[in-house]
Amino acid sequence: MSYAIDLTLIHSQFKRGDITVLLTWLFEGTDRTTAQPCMVLTRTHDRLDRITQPCVITLDQSWRWARELWSEMDVMHRAQGFAESLGFNGASFDNVTTIITVVEDHLQDLLTMPMAPKVAKKVEAELTVVNRDSGETMQAEVMTR
Repeated sequence: MSYAIDLTLIHSQFKRGDITVLLTWLFEGTDRTTAQPCMVLTRTHDRLDRITQPCVITLDQSWRWARELWSEMDVMHRAQGFAESLGFNGASFDNVTTIITVVEDHLQDLLTMPMAPKVAKKVEAELTVVNRDSGETMQAEVMTR
């Protein structure tokens, strides 16, 4: 199965120091018809010569960040992996707690965003149908996504 994140479809964006949070959608399959809300964490001031991996939390996996359901160590371990993927020192307590705070601060935003993006439709053709007997006309547009 293939997955894609279209960063031209961003629901909202937040800058939190060295971390940027993007609320967008993860698309499943090649036809991109199945979307799921997700939170993407990236470095705010990423340099072109630096390769970092964005971190993605999908709506169906967001419960893994709830400290009420997981031990503090489980959440910290997840945050440590995110810190390392983003190019931060994962052994730094400050970096790990920053990741946790940023994720927790935007979980409600993730939970309340629309299930799918509003995709602008493009008019591909206009049709005019004329009834030859009555002269009545009907117009329609052919739209694509």
